[in-house]
Amino acid sequence: MTRFSRAYGEKLATAQAAARRAKVDLESRPPVAAKRKPAAVTSLTGEPPGVVASGADRKYGNVPTDGFRSKKEARRAAALMHLEACGAISDLRCQVKYLLIPKQEGERECTYTADFVYVQDGATVVEDVKGFPNDRWPIKRKLMLFVHGIRVKEV
Repeated sequence: MTRFSRAYGEKLATAQAAARRAKVDLESRPPVAAKRKPAAVTSLTGEPPGVVASGADRKYGNVPTDGFRSKKEARRAAALMHLEACGAISDLRCQVKYLLIPKQEGERECTYTADFVYVQDGATVVEDVKGFPNDRWPIKRKLMLFVHGIRVKEV
C-alpha cells in the first residue's frame, strides 16, 4: 500500500466514524457549493500566492521554496545566480519549454520544460534538477538529444 492510499484510507475511516457518531449518511449529504474561483498564480510552482503545500501533499515529498518546485531546485538556482553575477555564466533562464513532438490530429503536443538554461563558455547548457527521476524522464532526455541535439545535464 502506498503512502498516499494509506493516508487517504485513514482520512476516509476517520470521516466515516465521525459520520456514524453524528448519524449522518455520507451519501445523503447535499452537494458541495460551487467551487471558488482560483486565485492568480504568480509562482513557478503553480500554487496561488502565499500557499505552500506540505511535503506530504506532493508525490515525491518536495516542498516548494522561493518560487521553485523544490528546495534542491531553489539551492541550484541560487548557485547559478551567483555564477551569473560572477560572470562565469550568462543568459540564465528558468523553466524553458522545448517542443519534442508537435500536436497531431487528436493528440496533444509533447514538451519538455528544462529547469535552467544558460550560456557557459559560448555553449548553451540545459540543466534539470532531479530528486527522483520519474518514468518519463529517460524518454524526454533522449528526445531532447534526438530532436534538438541537446544533451540535458542532470543535477
